[in-house]
Amino acid sequence: MKYEKNYDFASRKILLDYIMMDPDELKRIGITNYYRPDYSSMLIRGPVPWHHMTIINKERLIHNLYIFRESILKLDKVWKKYSKGYIFPIKNLKRVGIPIKPKYLQEFLEKSCEQFRCKLVDEWIVECADLFLEINENFRDILPTHDLNPSDHQIQKFFDCVAATMSRQLRQAVFKSLKHYMNKILEYKNGNKIDAEYKNNMFINLPFFILKAVPNPNSTEISFEPTREDCLILLLSIPRKIIKAVEDIPRIEQLLVKEYKGDSNMVLKNVHESEEEVQNMLVEIGNILENNFPGPETFITYYEIYSYLLNGTETEALNTFF
Repeated sequence: MKYEKNYDFASRKILLDYIMMDPDELKRIGITNYYRPDYSSMLIRGPVPWHHMTIINKERLIHNLYIFRESILKLDKVWKKYSKGYIFPIKNLKRVGIPIKPKYLQEFLEKSCEQFRCKLVDEWIVECADLFLEINENFRDILPTHDLNPSDHQIQKFFDCVAATMSRQLRQAVFKSLKHYMNKILEYKNGNKIDAEYKNNMFINLPFFILKAVPNPNSTEISFEPTREDCLILLLSIPRKIIKAVEDIPRIEQLLVKEYKGDSNMVLKNVHESEEEVQNMLVEIGNILENNFPGPETFITYYEIYSYLLNGTETEALNTFF
């Protein structure tokens, strides 16, 4: 409504100004004097105390704050294409088949991490480097020239800002994948302890991987493959592999500057296992595993009635009979 009123007023004003440009029309309607501003109004303003500090801060931001430059903002647009997937995609794991044998789970983990890393190194980093080559005029003012040679420190600050932006994107991908994996593990947080008699459909969630019961020869004991310790190592290896998959991803300077190629220090910052959020995930995985081992241990007690087959008693009886 406000815009309509402003438009209506401006249209009327323009028409009136145009009509009043005709002296005969002014004489006809009896107007002897009509003010028509030929020049824009001048505003005389006194000095303000903050003007000097404003200019200083403006220059300081221009030479120190780079996150609003076009080249930096376009990094987010490039990242959108690579941020949709997961380092350890549960959806693809379901296609392989759940429950899955530990050996195949380990192979799937290795393959998924390698594919994601290759996608980042071979496509994402290259595309970001090409982006800076295409729009180099956006940061040309901080590059060395014949007339003006900015300090290397200023150039380094700009590319540090680029690395910080890309490191943030990389960390987002890692935490997104870790939470994706944790959401699957949390489906089993209630455990599988059997308090009463086992019944079919008591546990509707498919097991994450296959736990095999193996009888020990000439004994009534039944062990599991993999063992509890091996299961814990396997489950904890997944978030650790997710983190390691994007470790030492090169900064774009390694592609833009020959002197930096292969420099182990010129890498993007990654998530560290020692971070509190990661440590909380690892602890929670261990607790969930502990909640899911009473079920198998209780389940094998139903085979106690067949202990004579396991400890060799039945074999001796058959040999004696024959």
